[in-house]
Amino acid sequence: MNFKVGDKVRIRKDSVLYNDWEYPKDTNGSVVTIQGTEIVDIRIIWENGHEGWCLVHELEYWYTEPLRELLGEIDYNHNSIRIVINLMIKQNFPLSNEQLQKCRDVWEKYNKK
Repeated sequence: MNFKVGDKVRIRKDSVLYNDWEYPKDTNGSVVTIQGTEIVDIRIIWENGHEGWCLVHELEYWYTEPLRELLGEIDYNHNSIRIVINLMIKQNFPLSNEQLQKCRDVWEKYNKK
């Protein structure tokens, strides 16, 4: 993953840090500093005001978990939508504002059920 300063991230649920009391679960944060080349340390300031250092593999973009939840809501009759959302999750690249808006539209459609 190629996070940049200013990117909004969260700790992955499969990370060791997810259950560590020092790191906020289900909280977004902003990348403030990136250091290193092979082992990349990223300093995050969390929405609750705390800050901490994480490794790249411990983080994901803030919208990845909501996309997983959305994927679980879409039935298999809409396979093309499921494929696109699954690709967005797996590539873990930043989504454009237009892509995020399309995800919001799909979420609103399936959240009304």
